[in-house]
Formats: sequence, structure tokens, C-alpha cells
Amino acid sequence: MAKWRPGTARALAIAPAVLAALAGTVVIVNQWSGGRPFWVDEEMIAINIRDRSVAGLAGKLWLGQSAPLAWLWLEKLAMAVGGTSEKALRFVPAMFGVATLGGAVWIGRRWMTAAGAFVLTLLCGFGL
Repeated sequence: MAKWRPGTARALAIAPAVLAALAGTVVIVNQWSGGRPFWVDEEMIAINIRDRSVAGLAGKLWLGQSAPLAWLWLEKLAMAVGGTSEKALRFVPAMFGVATLGGAVWIGRRWMTAAGAFVLTLLCGFGL
């Protein structure tokens, strides 16, 4: 039987946070330096965001697109601040990905064991 060491429990307790930090870094690098082009639906949403006012985003979108209104407004803000580049338009999805990882750590540590929090964070990290 393995001897229990006090440092092991502490390492297991911080493992989800470390994993979330690493996965968050991967999300950010993937979004901004990956160089992958927009998909067609992302381009159509970008056209709607670029060509409409903030109030105009509340109506029916062109090209049969639909999206949550608050997300459209955040994308409009990102476009106003960062321009129309793909990196600026990928800012909001990247931040939602990082927030998902933070939420997974919080939920895991609140309602699960440290191992459960690690697995939840791992699953959310691979799901991004």
C-alpha cells in the first residue's frame, strides 16, 4: 500500500486550476495564431454585425442567420474596438472558452472531489 503524503492532496486540489490555465492558453493560441479562416456561417454573422447598427441586430438577420442578441452586441463591441479582422471577431468566443474552463474549475471544486473537478475541467478543455 502506498504511503500517504500530505503534499499529494494539495497537488490534487490545485490540478484543475493548473489544467484550466494550460487549456485556456491553448484556446487563446488556437484562436489567434492558428490562422484558420472563418467558416461560411461565421462570415455571414460577421457581415450582419458589420452592416447593422446595435439596434438593427435585434431584428431579423440577413442570410437566414440567428444568434443570441447579447452575443451579437459583444461581437459588435469587439468589432468597434478591434476592427474587422478575424482576430478581433474571435475575441468573444475565445473569452467564452476561457470562462467555460473557469466555470468548470469552480463547479468541480464546489460540488465534486478534486479528481472529479480535474476530469470535468479536462472534458471541458477537450470540448473547446
